[in-house]
Amino acid sequence: MKKKLGIIIMVMLLASLFNQNQTVYANEGADYSVSPIFSEHQTKTVDSFFDIRWEPKQKDIIGLKITNNEATEQSYSIELNKARTNINGIIDYSINEPEAETAKYKITEIVKLPQKIKVPANSTKSIEGSVFFGSKDFNGIIMGGLHISKIDSSKNSASVSNTVSYNIPIVLRGNVDKRPNPEINLETIKVAKFSSDKYALNILLNNKNVNFLKEVKFKATVTNSAGDVIESQTNQIDITPETKFIYPIKLEGKYKPGEYQVKLQVNHSKKNRWTFDDKFTISKKDVKDIKAVTQNDNKNWLVYIILGMIVVAGIGLIIFLRKRHK
Repeated sequence: MKKKLGIIIMVMLLASLFNQNQTVYANEGADYSVSPIFSEHQTKTVDSFFDIRWEPKQKDIIGLKITNNEATEQSYSIELNKARTNINGIIDYSINEPEAETAKYKITEIVKLPQKIKVPANSTKSIEGSVFFGSKDFNGIIMGGLHISKIDSSKNSASVSNTVSYNIPIVLRGNVDKRPNPEINLETIKVAKFSSDKYALNILLNNKNVNFLKEVKFKATVTNSAGDVIESQTNQIDITPETKFIYPIKLEGKYKPGEYQVKLQVNHSKKNRWTFDDKFTISKKDVKDIKAVTQNDNKNWLVYIILGMIVVAGIGLIIFLRKRHK
């Protein structure tokens, strides 16, 4: 039992070393809760997010219900964002960036909601928004999301707490069931920092049409000038409609300055397949930067291992002393 307890304590201590700030979805017992108020055009089988069928020339009403569980009045920020596939291959509803000017359908122009709401202490309050459908039939999918956060009044009125937040997706489905032909284009390739301990070859791709592409398979291969395979990886991700997104190929510290070839195969179905084959250059500076973060990562892991050994030794010493005392 003591050994099991020691292992649990060690895991908890090591896990705390990797803990980072992140968006947390509010749950039962949180300071506040949020739930959607659906429209008459909501898909009947969907009850956790907005899923609305397009109705030309119609206006739809949607809403939010926010419950403040605190003993004081609170204010909440409501952002309407386009859904985007982020660099980690996850659909993200919290990226507050303008939609592309070239986008044919902008969710921020179709859906309108208040950007702020005050809720009295220990109370529930609802807000109402609208969805304006265009005058023509629509055969695609538009995706966005509502990002709701509590405004931290202890700092200033513009400060938004990112500790607890909700992301509620909004999906607008075309009234024409036949979707347009998907089209994916390669835009740029460049070496860039991926995280504190990784560099990546960032391939910027563009899903040009209003297609939501689920479970798209990616296979990437990097070869040097002699044709030797240096890097190979496979992934499966979902791609949001009318979205530019980065597909990263993580680079290790084994590269030398020179010219390389990257081949990327993207498969959605037997009919929808794309192959991109292009060259890129790794400079002396790139090599230096990649090796620097790799070495730092190795040092960090060494620190974690040493700390883990100290924790284990400490637990062992405590158990030994208790046995000796008895």
